[in-house]
Amino acid sequence: MTACVAADGFDVFSIALAAPKIASAWGIDDAELGVVMSMDLIGMGVGAVVIGALADRLGRMRLLITSLVIVAIGMAAASICSDVPSLSIVRLLTGLGIGGLLTTGNSVIGQDASGRPRGLDIAIMISGFSLGAVLGAAASAGLQLVTDRWQAIFELGALATALLILPAAVLSRRRDEGTTAGFRNPLTRPAALQLFNPNTRRTTALLALAYIGQTFTFYFLMKWIPTLAENLGHSHAASAALLGSANIGGAAGAIVFGLVASRFALRPVVAASMVIAALLMAAMGFAAPSYSSLSFVVVVVAFFIVAGNAGLYALAAEGFPCALVGSGTGLVVGCGRLGAAAGPITGGVLLSAGWPLSWVTPAMACGCLAAALTISLLPRVDWQNESGGGIRHGLAGPGSQNSAGLAVETPARGA
Repeated sequence: MTACVAADGFDVFSIALAAPKIASAWGIDDAELGVVMSMDLIGMGVGAVVIGALADRLGRMRLLITSLVIVAIGMAAASICSDVPSLSIVRLLTGLGIGGLLTTGNSVIGQDASGRPRGLDIAIMISGFSLGAVLGAAASAGLQLVTDRWQAIFELGALATALLILPAAVLSRRRDEGTTAGFRNPLTRPAALQLFNPNTRRTTALLALAYIGQTFTFYFLMKWIPTLAENLGHSHAASAALLGSANIGGAAGAIVFGLVASRFALRPVVAASMVIAALLMAAMGFAAPSYSSLSFVVVVVAFFIVAGNAGLYALAAEGFPCALVGSGTGLVVGCGRLGAAAGPITGGVLLSAGWPLSWVTPAMACGCLAAALTISLLPRVDWQNESGGGIRHGLAGPGSQNSAGLAVETPARGA
């Protein structure tokens, strides 16, 4: 799962790495570039919701493999685009697969882990996103020196993603699937409706708002770092290195969060990470003129904001009943892509309007502050009393109802 999410990270940030060259080659401004950089994020929202819901019924590994295929095809297609409309459409379709990968991966880990280690397991998986972006940044710098072709970034991403399809297929055949079809009495209503029953609707709404706020800030930061650095006069290699450094900080933040989360309650740790990230993000615009100070602030911001991101996935994994983990994660992650898409677009509009960076970064930091507030309002629930992926809350026996209102049969161990 970590390798799949690493491919995801490479694929998501490939457009940020290629953006300066694309803008120069096609003669587009920051506002147009912001739209192009947001298209995969819109697709991720749709993919997270649709594929997450399908994964609970058809099998999480099966839908993960489908997502890998979609991403590999989309990355290959991006390398042959020649204008903004075609690239936007291809990135939208690629985003469908990327959203599916993140959602199904989180569902698999959430199903297989139980108790306190779940937070660490999910954090390790989420760290792959940043590590993939680091490898992508390093590869981008090398490819630019050798080929001077932005298309090579997408070609490499397509190859790296395609190489994961066979291992994922082998793993799928050796693994028991956790789906609602595995219960004798499957969901009697669509999962989307179950997510808004009295026991889960508050969690669903607040997690969705938290994801929107966090991704609004996060994707502005990550999508615009290379372009902002080049606009400040730094070389393409230095700009790619800055993105790589940010993602190293992010990977470290995810791992440290996992270790901390195994000892402390999730909600205060995640909320504190969001507040710190917001304060540092607001200060980033003042550090921008100096490359060394900008690098330091970007790395520390990424550390806390990715720690918070790993925390949100962990909160989603424990916030929904087992039969709804994929659907619930998919829905809240999908809603979060509204913020992910709005972040780069809003940043591009503000920069095109002539706002100085010292004004833009505090405005964009507000997303993390909003996420911290909504996290603090989350209800306390405990669905995680199962072992091996069973139902999470007090079953009296065969055919009983869990506290989410789902009529289910106690599954066999490992189902």
